Amino acid sequence: MPGTIKDGSLVYIFLDAKRNWIRRVRAGEEFHSNRGIIRFDDLIGRPFGIRVTSHSGTEFQIHRPSPTDIQISMGRNTQIVYPKDAGTILIEAGIHAGCRVVESGTGSGALTGILARAVGPEGH
Repeated sequence: MPGTIKDGSLVYIFLDAKRNWIRRVRAGEEFHSNRGIIRFDDLIGRPFGIRVTSHSGTEFQIHRPSPTDIQISMGRNTQIVYPKDAGTILIEAGIHAGCRVVESGTGSGALTGILARAVGPEGH
């Protein structure tokens, strides 16, 4: 995956299908899990898609999170719209690039993000 990890970048830290995290890289800070510690300073300046080893010897993959990864990781204080359901909403409502959409939710903002991505810079 192209791009370089910078101070402030969001990273997707992947161990396995059940253990993965999205964190913001901050110089001088660390990611802690029961499988070890990863120093964010060791990630800054390196490309996305790398494998790193924690202090305890566990290998993690570091990727750029996709919009879906970010959506799935959102807090669940309110019900969020998952990608499968959002796709149905987009198709049934005929929402595409350039459309004007009015959405008034009081939730997490997950659907708002999907709608904004679907209508693109030409839409409103």
